[in-house]
Formats: sequence, structure tokens, C-alpha cells
Amino acid sequence: MGDRTSNPLTPKWGEFMADNLSGTWKFSVTVGDKSGIATFELVEAEDGSLSGTYSGQLGNAQVRGAVDGDDVELWFDWHAGKVMYKGACGDGTMSGTCTYGSVGEGEFRGNKVQ
Repeated sequence: MGDRTSNPLTPKWGEFMADNLSGTWKFSVTVGDKSGIATFELVEAEDGSLSGTYSGQLGNAQVRGAVDGDDVELWFDWHAGKVMYKGACGDGTMSGTCTYGSVGEGEFRGNKVQ
């Protein structure tokens, strides 16, 4: 049996291999007394950058973002200011806080559906 580190395709001991975030995500979002569903179609690049689209109560928008380990940030521009989602991901789920420009702050929780 060879050394585990001799195969470049085998992760080294202690190395964490995070789930790729590419795919469709559906979030339940609450901001103040309002709630809704947000759908994100995301593509994760090798460098951890994210791109894709948002669709929901605000219409449609181009999304940018980044992932670092379990930490995720997504953002897009809206007429009332920048919309930002910050949270943690793992095992096909994501949750955290969101800011909808001047409208206010809230929370989101969701799952990867594809």
C-alpha cells in the first residue's frame, strides 16, 4: 500500500474538501415583516469566486460572490442599494444574514436543489 500523499488526486491528511456550490439554490428569506423565496443559479470557479443569477421578489439580477471554506458571500445591485447575503454552507444547505439595501436586514436559510 503506497503513501497516501504519493497520488496527486488524493487529498492530504487533514485537508478539507468543501462541496462545490455550483447549481440551483432556493432560500427562504425574511426581511422585517416580509418573507419570500429567492432562487440562485450559481457557478463556482476554481478560485472560489461565484457568478450566476438571482430570481425572486426583486425580479432578476446578475450575482457575484465568493466562497472561502464554509463562508459564503453573494451580492447584486438593486435600485434601493446593494443586496448582500453572508452565511455558511455545508452538506447542501446554506444559512445566514442578508441586507437588502436601504430596506433592511434579515435572515435566509436554504438548500441546494440541483
